Amino acid sequence: MRWLSKIDNGAANAKDKVISMLRRCAHAVSVEDYQTALSSLQGSTEWVSNGRLRQWFSRTWIPEYKSWVWAYRFGFGLLVNTNNGLERQNKVFKYTYLEEKKNNSLSAMVKILITDYLPAMMLKYVRDNAVSSENFGRRYQTCIPNFLRSRPPIFPKHCMQKMEAALMIDHVKKVEETDSCYQVKSQSDNKKIFNVILDNGKGIPSCECHD
Repeated sequence: MRWLSKIDNGAANAKDKVISMLRRCAHAVSVEDYQTALSSLQGSTEWVSNGRLRQWFSRTWIPEYKSWVWAYRFGFGLLVNTNNGLERQNKVFKYTYLEEKKNNSLSAMVKILITDYLPAMMLKYVRDNAVSSENFGRRYQTCIPNFLRSRPPIFPKHCMQKMEAALMIDHVKKVEETDSCYQVKSQSDNKKIFNVILDNGKGIPSCECHD
């Protein structure tokens, strides 16, 4: 968003479209989906007409695709996918684990990161899931669907809010007369239309909307 917003990079006028294409690459849940999304990006008018965009994305992002494309990251436990999340993790690491070790070398900091911080965060992730489980005695209201139970509280709360909001959506269009792909108008920006895929052929849903 920051890079695209800079006037000098020449993509500010098409920022929303470019962001949507970049997110399709990032949120691909299979190697095939990533290659398709990447080809769509590279064949777009925005890509062809903007040398800065091609250079920036080709040099900075494509070589490191295994670090940010979801298809390569599922199953690795602790995932951080937002700037705010990274900043929060950085704050915890800085003030909880490094506060009394400010004079340490870089190698010492990396050691603390690997041996202390990451295992602690993984343990917290597992613990948050465990204490939310019905097997540990947590009780859920009958209105909470089974597939949202035994999960950290913030997740079912978020999904329930979105499910309620989805009842108010008045613009849904089938794509190519299939039962798996639809176009849905954004609730926050009437000019935006998102593609919602209920099944990518492997039983996995996806949506162009980041949320």
